[in-house]
Amino acid sequence: MQIVSQANPLEKQSMTTSSVIEITSSTKRPSFREIPRLLQKLRASGKRLAVVTAEQRALMEFNLATLGLKDYFDILVSRDDVLKPKPHPEGIRLALRTMKTNPEESMMIEDSSTDMLAGRDAGLLTVLAKWAPQSQGDLNKARPDYEFHTVEQLARFFV
Repeated sequence: MQIVSQANPLEKQSMTTSSVIEITSSTKRPSFREIPRLLQKLRASGKRLAVVTAEQRALMEFNLATLGLKDYFDILVSRDDVLKPKPHPEGIRLALRTMKTNPEESMMIEDSSTDMLAGRDAGLLTVLAKWAPQSQGDLNKARPDYEFHTVEQLARFFV
């Protein structure tokens, strides 16, 4: 596991075309205010973004619209779009196919160990969002490629 204090390893990989990201946030969290800025920055740099969630489509779309985040994402994949929802990697693979990109060009940012495993099973770099207070599962088993304690750390990673 590596922490963001190192040089940006993304420069060594062809990760300029897309990122697979799921962000589930509550406006009550102080870090939420930083999420729209991060999404704007990623979009402005040419990254394509997707949400892959185990939620039903109606709930996912309601949450994204309520939080003002829906328009940042190119692809929305819910449990309604797949036969095997997360933690199975089917939804992640669907997002990648739809965006016409490869796992090697993408990464997944999550807050749970099962989702980390789904991202790893799909062949993506995995990033653990430790700022999320509801982090789930045994995070020691997750073994993400990177972990960040704040949204600001993650934003600096993409600079």
